[in-house]
Amino acid sequence: MKKHSLIFALFIFIALACSPGNKGEEGSTSPEKMSIDPNKTYSLKEAASFEGISVSAQGLGTYKKLDVVLENSSDSNITLTIPAGSHFLNPIDREQSLISSEASAKITLQAGETKKVTVPTFCTNAKQQVPGSQSGWDYEAEYKGGLDEVISFYGNHAVLIDQWLEKKNPEKFATKEGRMLFFQVVIWSYQGAQYDEIVNMLSQDVFADDITAAKLWLDEVYQEAEEIAQLIKNKDAEGLEKWAKDKLLAIIPSNQEIDNAVGKAKDGLNNLRNRLKN
Repeated sequence: MKKHSLIFALFIFIALACSPGNKGEEGSTSPEKMSIDPNKTYSLKEAASFEGISVSAQGLGTYKKLDVVLENSSDSNITLTIPAGSHFLNPIDREQSLISSEASAKITLQAGETKKVTVPTFCTNAKQQVPGSQSGWDYEAEYKGGLDEVISFYGNHAVLIDQWLEKKNPEKFATKEGRMLFFQVVIWSYQGAQYDEIVNMLSQDVFADDITAAKLWLDEVYQEAEEIAQLIKNKDAEGLEKWAKDKLLAIIPSNQEIDNAVGKAKDGLNNLRNRLKN
C-alpha cells in the first residue's frame, strides 16, 4: 500500500511540473504579429486586422453613400481597397445600416494618416429610417447578413441587366445612378420589403417626398425587380442569365421589323426628293 501511495504521489508531482502553468515565462510563446507590407494591396477586412489600422464610418444623410474613415496609426504605409459588400453598422438602431455597392479604387494611407473616403452604398432595410449624419459607425469585418453575396451574384450578370434597362427606358436608365437605383430595389425585394415601403424609401431619398413620382418610376420595374430577387434567392445563375437575355430579345427589333423600318425610311427619302424636284 505504501509503495502504491508513493507511486501515486510521484505521478501527481510530474503532472503538475509539466502543466503549462508551471513552465514559467521561458516556456510560454505568443503568436507573431503580422507586419504590413507597403508593397501589397489589402482588402478592407485584411487591413482592419492589423494593429494600428482602424475603420469606422460617418453617415451623410442618405442611404446612397457614406464616408468611410480610415486611420493608420502604425509606422508603415498601407494600400487597401474597399470591396463591394462591405457592411457598416449604424449606431442608431432605428436608422438604416449600409453596405458598399461597388469596389473602391486603391487607397494609400501614409503612416500616421487619417482619410475619409466617400463610398456608394445600398440601404439594408427599407423598414428603417434614412441615416442621419452621425459618426461612429462600426465596420463589420465578419458580416454574415448575406447581402454581400447578393451584390456579388447580381454583379456577375450586371452587364446584361444594364443593357436591358438602357434599352427599356434610356431616359431613366442611361445613367449609372438610374441603374444602381434599380439594383437597390432588387435588394429591397430580396429582403421582402413591400411595395409601399419601397415607394416610401424612394420618395424620401430620390423624389423629394413626391410619392406620385416615386410610384411612376417604380411601377415600370417593380415586377422585374421581384423576378430577379427570386432568382437570386434560388441561386439560379443560369436562370438569371436566361431572364436577362430574354428581356433583351423582347426589346430588340426583329430582322423583319428592321427591314420594314429601313423600307419606310427609304420611301420617306424618295418622297422628299420628289417633292423637292417638283
